[in-house]
Amino acid sequence: MVLRCAWGTCNADERYPERLNGGRFILFPKPKTELEKCKRWIKNCGRPHEQLNLERVNKHKAVCSSHFVGGNGPTEKWLDPVPADGIPPVPARKLPAKRRHASLPSECPPPKQFRANTTCPTSVEEGQGEASVSLLMDSSILDLPAEATNTNLYRGNEHAD
Repeated sequence: MVLRCAWGTCNADERYPERLNGGRFILFPKPKTELEKCKRWIKNCGRPHEQLNLERVNKHKAVCSSHFVGGNGPTEKWLDPVPADGIPPVPARKLPAKRRHASLPSECPPPKQFRANTTCPTSVEEGQGEASVSLLMDSSILDLPAEATNTNLYRGNEHAD
């Protein structure tokens, strides 16, 4: 089987030496013996799960040497491959932390207090002449006509007695 680089969009292939630029292929770590290292390589390659996963890693999966620091494969300091352009892959954004919701009424904060002695005008005049409107406000009672408070109208019972 032909060795091809499994790293991202790299098109290095042993059938086309000019694509390798004088490099070589480094085989993937075996999942049975180096599971964690193999998982890191799979993650760093950036391929979709369907294309590259633990089940697909075999003796024919490799990464070209241009994806390692120094171009000679893994070293003591750099065990995992890096992108050929030298820019490390951007890590995925962390999910936002879950908000805590109070489960018991005792855990809820006290309701906001409003000032009782606010100064509101008791009469407002708008317009002039016949179009004049007078709004009278009481501090605790709202005077509505009976038709406005008939809740049966909203339930589909228009003629409730």
